[in-house]
Amino acid sequence: MTNKLKFYSNRLKCMSLPELLYRIKWKTKLETYYKILSLKQQKINLPFEQLQQDFNSTKFWFEYSQEKNKEKILQEYYPNLTPKSTISKANAYLQHTIPIYELRKNLGKEINWNKDYKTEKIWTRQFIGKIHHADSNYGYVRYIWELNRCNHLVTLAQAYFLTENEKYAQEIISQIGSWIGQNPYLKTINWFSGLELGTRIINWTIALKLIKKSSYLTQERLNNALSSIYLQTDFTYHNLSKYSSANNHLVGELASIKLTTAVFPHFPHAKKWNKISTKKIDREILQQIYEDGVGKEQSVNYLLFILDLYFWSSLAIDQEIKPEIKTRIIKSREFLSALEIGTFLPSIGDTDEAYVSGIHSEKERINFFNHWTAKINHNPQIKNTPSKLFPLGGYFISKNTAQNTTLIFDCGPLGYLSTSGHGHCDALSFILTINNKPFFTDPGTYVYHEGKEWRNYFKSTEAHNTIKIDQRDQSQITGPFTYGKKAQTKIINSKINPIIDEITASHNGYKNRGVIHQRTITHDKKAQEITILDILQTKNNKPHELSLFFNLSPTIKIQESSNNHFILSQEKTKIKLTLDPSLNTTQHHGETNPIFGWNSPQFGIKIPSLCLESTTKITTTTTFKTTITY
Repeated sequence: MTNKLKFYSNRLKCMSLPELLYRIKWKTKLETYYKILSLKQQKINLPFEQLQQDFNSTKFWFEYSQEKNKEKILQEYYPNLTPKSTISKANAYLQHTIPIYELRKNLGKEINWNKDYKTEKIWTRQFIGKIHHADSNYGYVRYIWELNRCNHLVTLAQAYFLTENEKYAQEIISQIGSWIGQNPYLKTINWFSGLELGTRIINWTIALKLIKKSSYLTQERLNNALSSIYLQTDFTYHNLSKYSSANNHLVGELASIKLTTAVFPHFPHAKKWNKISTKKIDREILQQIYEDGVGKEQSVNYLLFILDLYFWSSLAIDQEIKPEIKTRIIKSREFLSALEIGTFLPSIGDTDEAYVSGIHSEKERINFFNHWTAKINHNPQIKNTPSKLFPLGGYFISKNTAQNTTLIFDCGPLGYLSTSGHGHCDALSFILTINNKPFFTDPGTYVYHEGKEWRNYFKSTEAHNTIKIDQRDQSQITGPFTYGKKAQTKIINSKINPIIDEITASHNGYKNRGVIHQRTITHDKKAQEITILDILQTKNNKPHELSLFFNLSPTIKIQESSNNHFILSQEKTKIKLTLDPSLNTTQHHGETNPIFGWNSPQFGIKIPSLCLESTTKITTTTTFKTTITY
C-alpha cells in the first residue's frame, strides 16, 4: 500500500458517517466545479474604486493611535520591538535570506514559492485535487508552507513604517506579485490548505496596511494584490475545515476571513462573511479551549497559535471582545503563566513554531500575548499560585519557588477531536526543571510528514517520562496526525499546600493487555524531594514486559551511577535520581536502530539526549518507587 493510500485509509478510520458523506460531497465539488474554475484564467470583477476607499479609510490598529512616535506605535502591538533588530531582519529579507525553521540560506535572486529549500525539490504546478501534501517526492511540505505564510513581509512592512524607505515597500509588492505569478488559482501546493491561505491573507493584509503611504503601492499593484486576497478568501470561506479537521486550522481560516472582510467591506459578500466568521471564531475559541484555560489540542504551541490568530482578527480592527471570550483568554494566561519556567515555555505536544504577523520567536509571542491579555483584562498583573491543578485540561503543576523548581505532570486527554492529531503518547508523563534548568524533558516534535519513523518516535511513549507495557504505545499511532485506540486518563485525587503537593491519576491505555497504570507523584517542597509511585494493576496474571523511561535534557551529564542511583548534573545544579532496585537500567543516547535517545529543541532539529530505560517483567500487581532529590 502506498503512503498516500495508507494516509487516507487511516484518516477515514477517524471519520464518522456524517463526516464521510460530507467529504464525498466536498471531493465531488472539488473535482467538478473547482476543477473547471482552475482551467480558466480568473478575472475578478471587483469594485476596485470602492476597495481603494476601504483601504484608505478603514482604520487599522496603528491608525487609532494618537502617538506620533512610530516606534512607540509599533510597540503597542509588538512589545519590546526595537527598530535596530527589525531593520536588521528586514535588510536580510531584502537579500532573500529568509529563515525557514532551521534553514538559514539565501533563497536566490527570485524566490521559488513552490520549492522546498531543505531538499531542493520543487512541487509541480497541478490542480490541488491531484496533490497529496505528504508526498515526499516533492520535498517537505511544511518547509514550503512556512515560507509561503509570508510572515517576513510584515517585518519588511514594519521597517518601511519606521523609516519610510521605499525599498522595503518595493520588496513587499515585488514578492506578492511574484507569488501571484507562480501560484495560479488552485494549481499549486500553496492552494491546498485553508490554514495556509488564511495565515498568508492575514500577513499580506497587515503588511499592505503598514505600507499604505508608499508611492510604490500604485492602484494597479494594489488591485493585483486585492484580487488574489479575494480569491484566497473566497476559497477559504467555501472550504472551511470541518469535523475532525476543525482544530487550529478552522480558527486560522475564520480569523483571516474576519480580518479581511472588516478591512475591505466592499468585497462581494463581505458583510455576510464577516458576520458568519465572527460568530464562528468566537464559538471555536470557547470550543477549543477548556474552561480552565488549557488548549484541547494538548499542545502549548497550538494554544498560543489560536490565541495569536484571534487577537489579530479582533484587536487589529479595534473590535470589542466579548466578556466570555475575555474570561477564556485570561484563563489561558493563567495556565501559560503557571507553565512558564524562567523566560520560556516547555514543549508539550506538537510544536512547529507557528507564529503570526511579524512575530519571530517564542519570547516575542509570549510578550505579545501577555501585553494584550493585560490590556483586555484592564489589569497588568496575572495572579499565579505557586502550584495549581488544571483538571479539565489535565495538568498538575507543582512549584517550589524558593528553588525555582517546576514539576509538570500530564494527566489529561490525548488530544482534540477524533484524530487527536497534535497530541503525544504522554499520559502520566512528567517534566521537571530545577533552578530553571531542564532535567527531565518532553522530546519536542522534529518533523511532521517527512520521516515516518522519526515522527512516530517523537510521539511515542518511550520519548516521554512514563511507562510502556509489552513494547506497545499507550495510544495506537496510525499516522502522522491520527491515532486508533486512545488512552483515557483519570485524575483520582490531588492536594496542594505550602509544603506538599500530591496527585494520583491513572490511564487505561493498556486495558486490552490486562494492565492499568496508576501513578502518584508527591512533591515535598520542604525536603526538596519528589517521589513517584507507579502501580501496575494486572488482571490476567500473564507476564508483561515493563519499561520505565526517563528522558533527560541534552545538557545533562551523569556524574555518578551505581545500582540504580544516579547523580545528574547541569552546570552547577545537581540532583539525585534513585530508581527501584528491582529494575534493570540501561542508557540510550542518539541511537538510530531503533531510534532512541533524542530531543528536538526546534522543529527540524534533533540532537542526541540521554534516556534511562528501566525494565523488568511483571505477572501480578506491582509497585515501583522512584525518588528525585534536589
